[in-house]
Amino acid sequence: MQKLSTVRIVNIVVFIQFRILPILISQTPFRFLNQFYRIGKVAIHLIDFLLLAFNIIYRSSVFYLVPDIVNVKFVIKNPNEMIGFVSTSC
Repeated sequence: MQKLSTVRIVNIVVFIQFRILPILISQTPFRFLNQFYRIGKVAIHLIDFLLLAFNIIYRSSVFYLVPDIVNVKFVIKNPNEMIGFVSTSC
């Protein structure tokens, strides 16, 4: 089984946040979360929590969540060198 790269894992997290989570929140049991999702709080905090949890499991990489006015940028940084950037529009 091939080990997933950190950039691939962040891509999966971004896909879940911006594709699957809105569909899940629109369902009846989670409809009360819709007002929070519209202002972006749920998505940003959940992404931050997932990246923090991943950082605790794999301490070789340091994750930073850098919010921007236009984009949410995920900066994945190795202690020695920069691995890459993944950015998505809000």
